[in-house]
Amino acid sequence: MKWLLGENKEWKSCWHLFNTSLVIFDSLSVIPPILVGYMIDEGLQKGNLNLVIGLGVFLIFFVILRQLGSYFSVIELSKTGFQMSSNIKKKCYQKLDELDGNFYSTREQGELMTTVTSDIVEIRRHASWTIKTVLHTLIRFAISFSFCFYLQPTFTLLLLIPTPFILIFSLLFKRKTKPLYRERRRKLASLNNYIQDNIEGNKVVKAFASEEHEIEEMNEKNEIYKNSNIEINDIRTFYFSFVNFFTNCMTVIFLLAGGYFLMNGKISIGSFIIFQSSLSDIKNPFSRLGEIIDRIQNFNIAKERIIDLLNTEPTVKNNGTIQLPSLKVPITFKHVSVAFDSNLIMEDINLTIEPGKTIAFIGPTGSGKSSIVNLILQFIEPSKGKILIGDKNLKEIDTKWLRSKIGYVIQQPFLFSDTIWNNICYGNENLTQKEVEKISKAARLTYVDSLEEKYETIIGERGVGLSGGEKQRLSLARALAVKPELLILDDITSALDIETEQMITESIKKLDNHCTKIIIAQKIVSVKDADQIYVISDHKILEHGTHKELLKNKKYYYEIYKIQNNIQKGEKKHESKSL
Repeated sequence: MKWLLGENKEWKSCWHLFNTSLVIFDSLSVIPPILVGYMIDEGLQKGNLNLVIGLGVFLIFFVILRQLGSYFSVIELSKTGFQMSSNIKKKCYQKLDELDGNFYSTREQGELMTTVTSDIVEIRRHASWTIKTVLHTLIRFAISFSFCFYLQPTFTLLLLIPTPFILIFSLLFKRKTKPLYRERRRKLASLNNYIQDNIEGNKVVKAFASEEHEIEEMNEKNEIYKNSNIEINDIRTFYFSFVNFFTNCMTVIFLLAGGYFLMNGKISIGSFIIFQSSLSDIKNPFSRLGEIIDRIQNFNIAKERIIDLLNTEPTVKNNGTIQLPSLKVPITFKHVSVAFDSNLIMEDINLTIEPGKTIAFIGPTGSGKSSIVNLILQFIEPSKGKILIGDKNLKEIDTKWLRSKIGYVIQQPFLFSDTIWNNICYGNENLTQKEVEKISKAARLTYVDSLEEKYETIIGERGVGLSGGEKQRLSLARALAVKPELLILDDITSALDIETEQMITESIKKLDNHCTKIIIAQKIVSVKDADQIYVISDHKILEHGTHKELLKNKKYYYEIYKIQNNIQKGEKKHESKSL
């Protein structure tokens, strides 16, 4: 609980306050049995009717007030538990936003979703239920046991004879199930990840007619998770059948010993009633011990996962603070190399991107083209060398400021389940209707006019309902909406027909804000008009120059051109084959 309160300092005082109030109200719960016992001994047996009536009226009001106080304390404690778990969820989400691509490449989405859903639920239960239950049972046990011990020590101690056996079986249960809880949680994450993959890949599943296979796989994983729950439940049932047996033995002892002490005059009828009323409080810690252990173990496993996430640090440290007057400055790569786990991604890259120019990168898949823009956006860091923005090292630049100046269109566009308007204005919420229409024209969003609700049309998750080209054009509009000083187009023409591609290329040339452009492509038709073209292969820059210069060199670029040009002639189509 120390960790949880440390993560929720703003709710710490509230949590302590409501738990303290519950302790007080629970402490008062032992008063009614005592008063009932007193009413029997001093009122009913002695014929004192006024005492009976007076105590009866007092008990009614006392129980009502105590119950109201306990009710409101539980309500407020539950609210505090929700606030604390919500705060932890926000911290987890903020951490997920901070972490870079290296983290996501090694973690499954299902595991992360389990952490920010199921694990957070365990945090809430612990904050608002487990601790309250522990305090509730311990306080009532301590007070009830103490008063009973005061009335008749021997009788009270006899009630505790089965407790060592209860403790032994509870500890054995804890030791046996601890690794099983952890394994069950891992299987739940695996199941969630599989379900998520199938939802996202539903079209692929249908396209390959693999529904039956996927259902079988799903049933198998679901069966594994189900069996894990059954195994834990079987162990719980086994151990706590013994716990319940010994707990019920306390009731048997109470009846036998209580009858003996009552018949021999060692306790009064009123004291016997007090013992009877207090028996549940004395038994409760032992009968609920298994349930409490169960909840604590689930909490500890959830806490481990959450702490692991919160303590994870991004490999790319974005600690720069410098904000330049403008991003319209040269971007220079000096002997830049990138490697991940000894795998070389880029080697000794030297280039300069002049402001206002259009720079293109072309080369085969996996050659390292996208790594250029990932470095500029600080998604990854160079293993060697440095990148200069103007005369400042990229590491010194404020990352948030830098990215606010960049319009980025990725090859596989991601769209939000929202209106077309909100998707366009995602990076710039202050656009007017006229500006949005102008951006839409530049991005060739001609299909918007054919929609019944125009820009207020809600698109499905990840753009469901739009074609690949329509998604890409909407993604381009979103990038143009931020009025970028640097526009990055990462192979966006792969989903566009040649006519639309040419129209968009012309529109980008005529943008009002004259910006630097970086184009990554596999087709020469997409890069031939660039001011400078860099050919990348085997993680190196092989050659660079204008389209005409590279054709004259008759090297790698020329070979690409010949291949793609021959394909165009052979098929008599206005499109180029991707590398």
